[in-house]
Amino acid sequence: MRSYYILFLILLTSFKSQSQNDSPISGYLSSSAMICSSGKIFAWGSNQIALAKTEYTGILGVGSTNAYETLPKPVTGSNKFNSLTFKQLAAGSGKHIVALACDGSVWAWGNNRNGQIGNGSNDSVITEPMQVKAGAMAGTKFDDGSGNLIGVKLVSSGNLNSYAILNDGRLLSWGSNNKGNNGTDDTFGQLGDGTTVDRRIPVFVLEGSSKLPMFNVINVCAGDAVAYALIDEDGDGLGNVYSWGKGRNGTLGRSVDGSPWSISKEDYSSYAFPVKFLDNSLLSNISIISAGDVIGLALDKDGNVWAWGNGAWAGCTGQGQHISHGDPRKVLNGETSGHGSDGKGPYLKAKSISAGQGFAMAVTRDGKPVAWGNNGGCDRGGSLGIASSLPEKRTPSYIINSITNTIDSNVVSIIRGDVFGFYITNDNKVYTWGCNKYGQLGIGDTFSVNKVVPLIFKDCELKDLKPYAKFLNSDTMVCASKMASSPVLLKSNFSISVGQAPKYQTFWYKDTTLVKGPLSATNPQSSYFMATSPGAYSVKIKYIGGNDQCNSYADAIDKISIQAFPKTFSVEDEILYNGDTLKPKVTTTSTYSPLYAWYGSPTSNVVLAYSTGTSSVSIPKNHSALSPLSNGDIKLYLEEKSPVIGSIKRKDTICTPLYYQTLRSDTSDNYVTRTHFVAYEKLKITSFKLLAKAALPVPGKLSGKLHFAAYGYQLTPNGVVIPNDKNILNSFEMDFEISRSPGDSVNKFFELTVPFNIEIPGTADGFQFFISRANVALTNKIGSGTIAIANTGCNQAFPLADNGNGKILKSNYTAEYINTSSYPGPIFDLKFEKSQGFCDRIPVLMKNEFPTSLEDHSPIAELFTIYPNPANKVFVLNAKEAGTLRLMNLQGMEVSKRNVM
Repeated sequence: MRSYYILFLILLTSFKSQSQNDSPISGYLSSSAMICSSGKIFAWGSNQIALAKTEYTGILGVGSTNAYETLPKPVTGSNKFNSLTFKQLAAGSGKHIVALACDGSVWAWGNNRNGQIGNGSNDSVITEPMQVKAGAMAGTKFDDGSGNLIGVKLVSSGNLNSYAILNDGRLLSWGSNNKGNNGTDDTFGQLGDGTTVDRRIPVFVLEGSSKLPMFNVINVCAGDAVAYALIDEDGDGLGNVYSWGKGRNGTLGRSVDGSPWSISKEDYSSYAFPVKFLDNSLLSNISIISAGDVIGLALDKDGNVWAWGNGAWAGCTGQGQHISHGDPRKVLNGETSGHGSDGKGPYLKAKSISAGQGFAMAVTRDGKPVAWGNNGGCDRGGSLGIASSLPEKRTPSYIINSITNTIDSNVVSIIRGDVFGFYITNDNKVYTWGCNKYGQLGIGDTFSVNKVVPLIFKDCELKDLKPYAKFLNSDTMVCASKMASSPVLLKSNFSISVGQAPKYQTFWYKDTTLVKGPLSATNPQSSYFMATSPGAYSVKIKYIGGNDQCNSYADAIDKISIQAFPKTFSVEDEILYNGDTLKPKVTTTSTYSPLYAWYGSPTSNVVLAYSTGTSSVSIPKNHSALSPLSNGDIKLYLEEKSPVIGSIKRKDTICTPLYYQTLRSDTSDNYVTRTHFVAYEKLKITSFKLLAKAALPVPGKLSGKLHFAAYGYQLTPNGVVIPNDKNILNSFEMDFEISRSPGDSVNKFFELTVPFNIEIPGTADGFQFFISRANVALTNKIGSGTIAIANTGCNQAFPLADNGNGKILKSNYTAEYINTSSYPGPIFDLKFEKSQGFCDRIPVLMKNEFPTSLEDHSPIAELFTIYPNPANKVFVLNAKEAGTLRLMNLQGMEVSKRNVM
């Protein structure tokens, strides 16, 4: 199907990607806290802590000496604290809370054994909220004049430490810098200040290469003894992930020296360096980060969830196995489907992520909550919320609502506790599950639950949801001339509840011009826009409800570029012709060999001729699809049919097959060689070749059908991509017949061209698949005759890229069963083409070289060539000035001379 006949559908995520730091609620070891719509803080759960054999109570800051609180209670403190409204908080697993007020001041209370409260006090426990000191910012504009920190835009907390991002993008830290969860582990440097010394007031987190304070930080989170920051250098909301602290079991996502992960370089790092893949590339285009106790999570702009760290703990990195790794790897999709899976591979797609004690969670792009990893804690109360007492799940499983016994599909964000969790739905309700031994779920009792139940509010209403906007699809290209009749549909499934919808407005823009809106979210037309021409489109969701602390909700904006496909050719507007044949020429500007078609009218379906790349064609001028003009001129129309015709795995000049695999008549041959490919754009594989050998013991014919298939993929326990026999993308069969005459050799060698003709959906990050023969069915067998395919050495060594710009199709290895190899495999000369891109028909005038007059030529000395005129018409020359006209034949001899007066 031509691309311009498709009605493009581009979706927006139901909510802006949500991180645990965006949420009004936070959970830690056995307690929780929340900011209400009033801007006041409520807390519940365990209200005590034992330090150095001393029991302390009142750590929640709610003015109670009870051992625990099972329902949310207001946090109270000094008159100054009580007068403030708060917009964001974070609870640390070591039982302390850090909160950010609307005036940019930072407050903390709870466990202070390692200085994590940040007020400089040596007290082990702080039961009343205290203001964090300016520390490294003393005497600057980030000092309120009394030595307290201000000018902060986000706070976070680790196990025994705290973090704050300044308004200028620099990052501060304080608290534990040399102890793990049990207080006796080796030094870790989790403050990132280049030391392993605990800090009771804020210090800078330092970038490892420059040893200077980090800049452009937009998010920070921390686990047991490791921390991560998101650095956005260009202000687009996406960034690179940095890490520091404990590096054992891969938690840094790199080696301690900043190089890609190596198990031999797992210790600690007291400076921040980028998280890296094994090929030294950075984990980039990330919108959200989250830290579990021993793992890191990151969500990229396309909804992929990346994990690294101690996956040996219950499979919490989502790889389907117990494996620790220090390189980021995509989380498998598990039970998810629809928009929760990428549809082209076994990976999860999400819009919100969070991680806890040996487990992780996400909200799929279609609003469904999932969790994986450790399901224990509190007598297996079910930290995953999947209605199961199994100790673990190594891939994502759906979280179950206990009331409906179904999966909610309107979830906005998901938030961790250590062995429990919360999620918020689009009607502004909070649900919880998991360990509840100390009342940390806030449901009025201490019974643990393995399915979600509603959080019970008392004197606290949740603030309104943050607006969101995120296109699911990437930038796209279209045929511009067809957009008016087949517009691009930009659609936002803004599934805000009916009660919440009046609080939001939608604006649609083309370039910088408002083209639709403002429209209330109650209006169904606010959710979509029909784009009828190329341009830069954006959508803005604006909150107008007035129930956001500090008026802190910025407009949510997302953008998409719709561009016209460029031409891959140039052609002259006019081309002279003579005789009975038209010979137009097209010159390609592509690195490939595009396919072009010539027509006789703008709408004709009759192809006069095809050409590839830079080439000429011959078209009879009396073709029935042509209509010459009265002066003999003829109009042709040129259309690009495919912008790319390419190939990969081309056969070498010298070819000696190495060995053959006999084709069997079954489909269970695990050891057939399959070739791995990665497609980065949508394409059609048109054919490939094989070298074959037929063994014919007696004269006669060997015939049958050869079956071929393209397969999806699966992952080995080590994360290697191998063929998935259960996921057949497409298949093809072809007839063959081999003859042996008397006196011929028993073995016959020949080349097979397989006309595969299957479409492959390419993706920006690479769609992976395999191609191989499937089986053979012999219809006419000669004795014990067989046919075998060469596992040939007749193409280049891996890795391979296509013969154009090398960015459309690649091939990296072959696979047999679960084993991969650099052996070249049987397939060579695989040819492919892309779907039509630029689809306008360009007119080309074929100018008749048999003129009846030559007019207005000056000077008269100009040379004209006049060919024999079959119509016996008289030539008329109208000259502008007097002169001499000389007539010469094609050999250059003068045959006539005339004076022109």
